[in-house]
Amino acid sequence: MKGVKMENICRGKFIAIEGGDGSGKGTAIKILRETFADGGVVFTREPGGTPLGEQIREMLQKNAEDEMCVMTEMLLFNASRAEHLEKVIKPALLSGKHVICDRFSLSTLAYQIYGQRRDDFLDKFRKLDQIVVDVNPDLYILLDLDPEVAHDRVMKSGRDKLSRFDEKGVDFYRMVRLGYISNIGKFNNKIVDVGDKPPLEVQREVLQIAKEFLGK
Repeated sequence: MKGVKMENICRGKFIAIEGGDGSGKGTAIKILRETFADGGVVFTREPGGTPLGEQIREMLQKNAEDEMCVMTEMLLFNASRAEHLEKVIKPALLSGKHVICDRFSLSTLAYQIYGQRRDDFLDKFRKLDQIVVDVNPDLYILLDLDPEVAHDRVMKSGRDKLSRFDEKGVDFYRMVRLGYISNIGKFNNKIVDVGDKPPLEVQREVLQIAKEFLGK
């Protein structure tokens, strides 16, 4: 698939679902999976989506407590993304199927650069992104929630173990949101204001956006 030009050809549509922890992204994707269970939509995730990508995902999670250096983390995310694009996303799009991905490169920017306050790596991130990503999502759907509310939701969620990001506190959540809001305007996007809406209302809103965009 390397070198295939995706512009100006008949292909499926590519949607990335984004949102910070506590935004309800996971349950929204679950509803999308149940609705589009006819096989015309490929669901995948990042990091992951391929056998190698899932190994990288496990590696990133297992080494979470060791505070892996930012460059190593970025290279691993991009290695997974390169494999993901070539083995899953591009083949699906070229076959006429739609792709809905749980996170994409905007998530790496929000979490690894903004969240960890590594502005010094911003230029490196952009260069890597230009090298690896030759197909961007046709639509980003961002579930936006106040960072303090999001952090409070996660703390009360009953998770067996908090992630290293959760343990960084609400300030980390604020920076992640800043990363999303500051950069999503560079892409075609729809922002879902989660606010104090009931989860079902948020899920229906995401579903309606996806249905309209995919023509389903």
